Amino acid sequence: MQEQKTGLNKREKRLLIAASVVGLFYLAFQFGFVPYHGQYTEKTEEYEDLRMERIRVEGVLLGEENVRKSNEKAKEDYKTLEAGYLLAGANTNLGRKLTGICTASGLSVESQTLNDPAPFFVPREDDTKPEGDAAFSIVTVTMTVSGGYDKVKNLLDAVDKDDAVRVSNLSFSLNRGDGGGEGLERVEVTFVVTLLNGLE
Repeated sequence: MQEQKTGLNKREKRLLIAASVVGLFYLAFQFGFVPYHGQYTEKTEEYEDLRMERIRVEGVLLGEENVRKSNEKAKEDYKTLEAGYLLAGANTNLGRKLTGICTASGLSVESQTLNDPAPFFVPREDDTKPEGDAAFSIVTVTMTVSGGYDKVKNLLDAVDKDDAVRVSNLSFSLNRGDGGGEGLERVEVTFVVTLLNGLE
């Protein structure tokens, strides 16, 4: 009786080695590559989220910077605008300003009457009054002055250069004497002055 071999033949050994190699590759792929790939994908997505968040935050900051610059420019523009108008209040020096304009034009001031400031609103398109306090007030000032025609013309030229002051009415009486006067005896001028209310 012949005794049977208990070892593996070459073909079986090759199959066993091939199965072992495939198993090792599978284990390396399953427990090595797959987790690292998952982590890489997760980190890539996280990076993209952070990048998008950074772009969003930079946009917000840029918007805030633009708003801040616009606000500063608006403040400067307001100060420039404010310089051209008298502020409404108890001590506006309005009479002194108008007297100065008249005397600088060569006219003598005899009297003046200042009315109370009235709020001025720019009406809306539907002719309704805007909400809130008025940014401007209007004051009517009537002054009686004396001087010649050329001095009255100087006054009108000076008023044209001032955005806050305008002349709404001008009436005069001729000098009927023959003393060689300048032609005008008394001039009544009605000024309309725009006052800027003190808005913060």
